[in-house]
Amino acid sequence: MFPIIFAIIWSFLVAPHSARKVGIIFRIIIELIVFGTCSLLLFVSGSSKWGLIYVCVVFINTLLVHILEE
Repeated sequence: MFPIIFAIIWSFLVAPHSARKVGIIFRIIIELIVFGTCSLLLFVSGSSKWGLIYVCVVFINTLLVHILEE
């Protein structure tokens, strides 16, 4: 159920061509919730190594996207 909810929220509020684009602060909060939940679920499922790798990749990607976007 979470992937569907996250996809809908992402497509309406965060996607590059969405009609209702939110501000940068709210976008970062949504990204933290979505990607944080994904990494938490990886940790809980017993894949702590993959959860840590995922967190690192998402962190670097988010930094680059927000730095290069400006």
